[in-house]
Amino acid sequence: MTRADDHIIEQLELVSDRFDFLDALDGARLDKRDLTESLPHSRSTVDRAIRDLTAAGLVLDDGDYITSLKGRQFVSLFRTARDAVADVLELDSFVAGTTADYPLPVEAVVGADELMTGPRVSHPLDALGNRLTATNNGAFVLPYLPSQTFVDRCTSWLVDGHSCRFVAPESVITATWRTYPAFLETVQTVPDCELRVGEVPPFAIAQTTLDGVPHMTVVAYDDDARASCVIENTAERAVAWARSRVQSVWEAASPFDLNGAVSGDAPESYAGTASEAGSASPAPEPGFESATRLDGDSDSDSDSDGVPAESTRAESESENATDDADADSSVRGPPLPTTLQSQGFVRLSPTYFDRVGVSPPLACWRAGFDLGEVRVGYALDRERATEDARENVTDDLFSRLRTGNDLVVTGPPGAGKSTVCMSVACRWHEREQGPVLYRQSGRRDPFTATAHLGSYLAETSGRVLVVVEDATRNEANGIFELVREFGDDGRVTFLLDSRENEWRDGTLRGAARLESHRTQSIDVVSVPPVDARERTRLVDHFEATVGTRVDIDPDELSPSGGGDLDPDEMYLFFRRLARHAEPATGETAPTSLLDDIDSVYADLERVDDRLGVDVGVLVNLLNASGVGVSTPLAYALTESRPDESVVEDALDALERSVLYSAFDDGTDGERVRTVHETWSARFLQRLLDLESERRARRRFERCFDALCSLVDDDARQAVQSVFGGTADIVRTIENDPAAWGE
Repeated sequence: MTRADDHIIEQLELVSDRFDFLDALDGARLDKRDLTESLPHSRSTVDRAIRDLTAAGLVLDDGDYITSLKGRQFVSLFRTARDAVADVLELDSFVAGTTADYPLPVEAVVGADELMTGPRVSHPLDALGNRLTATNNGAFVLPYLPSQTFVDRCTSWLVDGHSCRFVAPESVITATWRTYPAFLETVQTVPDCELRVGEVPPFAIAQTTLDGVPHMTVVAYDDDARASCVIENTAERAVAWARSRVQSVWEAASPFDLNGAVSGDAPESYAGTASEAGSASPAPEPGFESATRLDGDSDSDSDSDGVPAESTRAESESENATDDADADSSVRGPPLPTTLQSQGFVRLSPTYFDRVGVSPPLACWRAGFDLGEVRVGYALDRERATEDARENVTDDLFSRLRTGNDLVVTGPPGAGKSTVCMSVACRWHEREQGPVLYRQSGRRDPFTATAHLGSYLAETSGRVLVVVEDATRNEANGIFELVREFGDDGRVTFLLDSRENEWRDGTLRGAARLESHRTQSIDVVSVPPVDARERTRLVDHFEATVGTRVDIDPDELSPSGGGDLDPDEMYLFFRRLARHAEPATGETAPTSLLDDIDSVYADLERVDDRLGVDVGVLVNLLNASGVGVSTPLAYALTESRPDESVVEDALDALERSVLYSAFDDGTDGERVRTVHETWSARFLQRLLDLESERRARRRFERCFDALCSLVDDDARQAVQSVFGGTADIVRTIENDPAAWGE
């Protein structure tokens, strides 16, 4: 032992022996009399202690006694070490009898919220199952067969639409199939759940986010497969360890298919029907997590590419799986899972941009820009005035995101939030900063697959940018769980957008820590107003992209004639620009938003004052609500063959004013480009001025009834008859009528 080691030991022994003195002086100024009165020591003991502590530089004497900086730091270190040792001692009956090579690190133990061993351990996974309603996602590593109670709770939780990942050895999968076949079928059929088979550690791990707080549970077992130790921990180091451990087990495991597709082989252990399997083995004996020891070996190995063998998944992922096969994965990222695609996420890549294409620029200035059009430069990078000059908003956001700041772009509807986010995302992609995941607003399926996205982000190399529009809305606000979870991970950065009032006034229900993180850890950037200088830039950029000169002063295009544009005026500004550039259509530029709406209403009335206007109401309802406009839905209003012609004429009347079906992006042939949702909301409000309240209410009722009728077979068949059975939206409704009804 060196002299330096001797000195360290002497200092540690002194702090340990005299810690009560240091603790009393930490943050306080006391004399010897005070110390004698506050501590159970004699005056002579106090004298010796103060002399030793002063000589060691842990206490200062300036008439009174206080801790030095060294003393304060030693106190902090000693408290931390003492608390950590106390946590380990809580598990003494388990750790003292377990060999040192047991793969449970001290990080999982220190700072634990709950530590239990021996007789106090009773159905630990059952208790966790009872709390599943407080979380939207979870990941579970199971070395042994779980209990009936946990399986029942977990099954109900999955059926309610939550996302989850399971990893278990093949022996446990076999036992689960024999004991709980319905659970295994549920795991295989719900959309946001995935099961893998592989080797696991000798303890169970549950990684969840309960009431917005990342949470780790470890259940260790004795030689008889009885639960003997439980650790519940929300400390950052413990949660980080659990996330890393689960991820490593997940990556090493193979995807599982109930029909036997584990690495392409069909194990005999899964053969037979569910009813046959269900009678093959009894449930675990009460009081145990498992009454039978299962070994955890797995004979299955992953394919070379790790893709499940089932053909349906392979086909659905094939398009993304081939994206940029030769590109650097740290820039492009791995293929995006089907679950994330179905919930609105896309991964920017050359193949994606080739697939979506771009619309003619004039149509984009009417209907709004999509990612493809922003990438080719149709949209103008916004600028804002500063004290010295003007600043490019995209440049500013790009720079701040590169430093690791999570940002939200706020503004009123129609202010250009989404266009700003698209511009930043395309910049990130073009400059090869790393993979970009983008979720636009108005997706039919809400984002619930937080576990899948978290797994994808953990697996992806490079600096990942995740962009989510309308992030505070219910269908997207699951993203905040991941913003918090990856808050300290410099590899993942989030860019969100939100309506100004929703960000200011909204809250994330049942998640105080998420709400605190949202308001304190995400920097807010407001979309700048469109001032006179910006209007001139917009006109110049419009002329350059459309290839047509607009021989008019920008102030004449501004509805208010000067000053900053509000969102309504900004939309009208773009619309009047487009109409000035295309006079051959016979349109005259509207002088106000209401004039624009009244003109569309009159066009629909000329088609048919009942059914024609109903089509306009239904289309604008779908657009304003964010459901998305699929033209076959309008035919749900028909009651006869002649009605079909009226609907077709009404849709034609909406073309180039509300709908832009000729310029869809190719991702869904039935969903069409539309005006901004703000226009549709104003159309529905204006209807109450143009018609009596009773008449308008009846229109709304007819439209809602028509949409809801599609849960019935006869109504769907009637719509499909118009399209020869090819309407994809009707097929989607047919696959899950209950979800459409909700």
